[in-house]
Amino acid sequence: MKVLVSAYACEPDKGSEPGVGWQWVIAIAANHDVWVCTKGNNKDNIERELRNKPIPNLHFIYVDLPQWLSFWKKGQRGVHLYYYLWQFAAFFHSIKIHRKIGFDIGHHITFVNAWLWTFLALMPIPFIWGPIGTNRKLPPQLLPNIYERAKNLLRYSFQILIRSIDPLYWISVIRADVILVINKDTQNIFPLRYIAKHKIDIEPAIGTDPIHHKSNRDNIFNVLFVGRFILIKGVHLAMEAFAIFSKEKENVRFTLIGEGLLEKRLLHIVKEARIEDKVSIVRWMPREFAIAAMSKSDAFLFPTMEGAGMVVLEAMAAGLPVICLDFGGPSTMVDDKSGIRVAIKSYTETIAALSRALEFLYNNPRIKDSMGSCAAERVANLYTWSKKSEIVDKYYKHIIST
Repeated sequence: MKVLVSAYACEPDKGSEPGVGWQWVIAIAANHDVWVCTKGNNKDNIERELRNKPIPNLHFIYVDLPQWLSFWKKGQRGVHLYYYLWQFAAFFHSIKIHRKIGFDIGHHITFVNAWLWTFLALMPIPFIWGPIGTNRKLPPQLLPNIYERAKNLLRYSFQILIRSIDPLYWISVIRADVILVINKDTQNIFPLRYIAKHKIDIEPAIGTDPIHHKSNRDNIFNVLFVGRFILIKGVHLAMEAFAIFSKEKENVRFTLIGEGLLEKRLLHIVKEARIEDKVSIVRWMPREFAIAAMSKSDAFLFPTMEGAGMVVLEAMAAGLPVICLDFGGPSTMVDDKSGIRVAIKSYTETIAALSRALEFLYNNPRIKDSMGSCAAERVANLYTWSKKSEIVDKYYKHIIST
């Protein structure tokens, strides 16, 4: 089939959404002719990858907004407004190409966003929307102050408002032939649960490839965190839990790979607990180095509150037991055989439970190793990118035949 893909975020060898977009595109192109509409600044990395690994049936449409419409955007500031406006530019570019090529079907991949519309709703072709998802309202007791709690409530309320009043969002819901959502939480949001329940399926947006695990053979118990140092990732919870766990232990280390606004707070916790010799903060590094760090660690401590968490799958694929919250995306990926899901209670109780989970793995190396093996097996059975091609074909055939 001739497939038009909407993938605003799409880059090879990247984590998070750009990596998700790229992997889905590769999966679709395994059996179809694909034209991908993506953001212009992805071009260099994409073209470099295609020179090294050509895919003849994969084509890209690079779209950016003119400077006079985007001068205010800087980094992540204003990204959602930019994305909203970008959809119009993507539509005008794509409709011209459609007149020449004649697409059979459309597929929206990224943003994996359940509260903003997709330009495919305006295209005269059937389309799949998703997988899409959204972060739940964060547990207020895990946020540090009233300002963050108010911001959390405002974010959640704003998303509900946009879904309620934006006619383009409603057109997307009505026009989509299939809506894929990342979890049950997204399945039940307004208005999907009322007007689209009959065409919703749950399908995780993320996946990974098998990773060779090199068992850690030294006498150090190595704990790892990989992600941005922001509240939704729960990095502050991880650091406080490790500070409690590491008391009177000389053979434990905590490595955090990332950067972000909470770094000063993390350093303050380290100083207060006097664990400078046990904690290493490493700036962002190429993905292969982060994977190597996973393969040499004993446990992945990641109490994120987000709806997805691709890095969790990578850690599991590397044979790491995962300690996470019983909340959001990781709680659906991790089961009782592959990690420890900590129930959310009060701030201090949650941190204490995370610390006890570390203590349990530290004191039970055989169970730790068994969980790591089960984690790798679970990923291989359920979450590899190679399975996405089969999933895509199933939906495409269903849509075209109806």
